[in-house]
Amino acid sequence: MYKTAILIFALCICSMLSGQVLRCKYLYEYKTDAARGYRTDYSLCTESDGDIFLCYSENQVLRDSIGAVAADAGDDVATISGKMSRYPKGQTWFIIGNPSEGHFHEYATIQITTHIDGEGEYLIPKWKVLEETEEICGHTCKIAIAEYLGRSWTIWYTEEINLSHGPWLLWSAPGMILKAEDEQGLFRFTCEEITAVRETRQELLLSLYNRFRPNGYPYYSYDIREMEQLLTRLQRYPEVFDEMSGSKTKVYTPDGHLDTDRFVFPYIPLIPEEYWE
Repeated sequence: MYKTAILIFALCICSMLSGQVLRCKYLYEYKTDAARGYRTDYSLCTESDGDIFLCYSENQVLRDSIGAVAADAGDDVATISGKMSRYPKGQTWFIIGNPSEGHFHEYATIQITTHIDGEGEYLIPKWKVLEETEEICGHTCKIAIAEYLGRSWTIWYTEEINLSHGPWLLWSAPGMILKAEDEQGLFRFTCEEITAVRETRQELLLSLYNRFRPNGYPYYSYDIREMEQLLTRLQRYPEVFDEMSGSKTKVYTPDGHLDTDRFVFPYIPLIPEEYWE
């Protein structure tokens, strides 16, 4: 009975890929400080129709949609931010790519109003397949390792789904990547749900991302190296955001007082800084 169910699911996947979209939802665990515990996003999703690939946070789509409704109502940025804060946070970056053509775009929004994007080319990891297997989401997965974009990655992929994509920029395995973690234990992606949908969120993501651009808010476009370096600075140093946005970020000490000294937020990028040197 179980094998029959798997066969039916596999046939549905094959049928879906001819005209529908495969959506995988991952638990994304990541550290901003190696000495502290994981932060989590329970809603990191990937979508693929066999050509176009998306990776985004479902939670952030909800927050941004709430912000869009508030903006249409004429609310100012502070009010919009307050309404969005009632909902769970997600990753403020998303990726749209086409691995068959070899390129992708990463988009990121900082503090609602500052937008940056970067264009990059897909690099092909040299995956080494190990002997072990593991079951994830009802699929038998093989395990492989590779050095990729500055980190040592282990992935769990299934050949039962004929796609070579995975979360973030992980790809080019002989099947769908359902789990991945780096050797240092800083980042972990675990697939928890696989569904077929009729269309991708690409149009919605770009619409939400571009929403504030006509209003004169800062927008910057780079190659992926420049974007990642800028994103790291923006995440760590409030004064970088202040300079780019023309605003003033207020940072408070743990006892509630305004911190007038230089403050550095903990942040670890998925692609380590040394990779770009």
